[in-house]
Amino acid sequence: MYKGWHILAFLLVALAVGSAQATTINITDDGNASLNQNLNFSWNGKTSANAGQFAATLDGVPTYSFCVDLAEYFSWNTNFDVKIKMLSDLKDGYAQAAWIVYHFAPFLHPEIDSTMQLAYAGAVQLAVWHAIYGDKVFTVSDNGVSINDIYAGIQAALSGEVFADVGDLFRVASAAGFQDQLVCNPVPEPATMFLLGIGLVGLGIVGRKRLKHGLRLMNFRRRIKASGTACRRRAVPLFLLAGPKARGISVAPYRRCEVCAVWLPAP
Repeated sequence: MYKGWHILAFLLVALAVGSAQATTINITDDGNASLNQNLNFSWNGKTSANAGQFAATLDGVPTYSFCVDLAEYFSWNTNFDVKIKMLSDLKDGYAQAAWIVYHFAPFLHPEIDSTMQLAYAGAVQLAVWHAIYGDKVFTVSDNGVSINDIYAGIQAALSGEVFADVGDLFRVASAAGFQDQLVCNPVPEPATMFLLGIGLVGLGIVGRKRLKHGLRLMNFRRRIKASGTACRRRAVPLFLLAGPKARGISVAPYRRCEVCAVWLPAP
């Protein structure tokens, strides 16, 4: 019975964790959520790209992303199987990019005036690329007064900041032939959290029962060892009383003395 509960609880936790590990990304061509536009810069012979704040889904859960890979492209409304990378496993520029998105991206700051959200999205995207590629290979060109001014403000805000403090809120979705995206961790669906909760409760119940069983077994063996060669008179099998056998402990090698009421090895 315990084994069955243990397996069921483990499967529930595995199902919840498995569903929480995003493996598919889809970037949505939604003008109401995606704030993308043509941005001008200089990088490795490339001078412009259409980018900004993208509305996306990770395994169907809505989120947002920014491009961190100017060498690749993606297709709108198309599922891509990706590998999710932790920022701590990547170079420092990714943590800085995450900090920029956290503090300036429109989807995290609804207080930004609606007439300025597109400009903020463009400036954040340029700052993200600059954080990833660095001054030596990436420079920003003319993108209009609004975008360039916001970009300059972001660069000024970076001075003296610690960028690792928001790293757990973001991941990088990466795959061959796909444009890597810096993705905000989506909020798990209620069903996923429900499965995880039930699984953890089940594991807790199983662990508690196993602990009690182990303590009983230890006490039983301690009594056997302490009794030594004590009274063995009238030692009879105990199969009618609730002893170790009722708790899943084999009593075949032992007998209980009716005189001293202790468990002894069978004579």
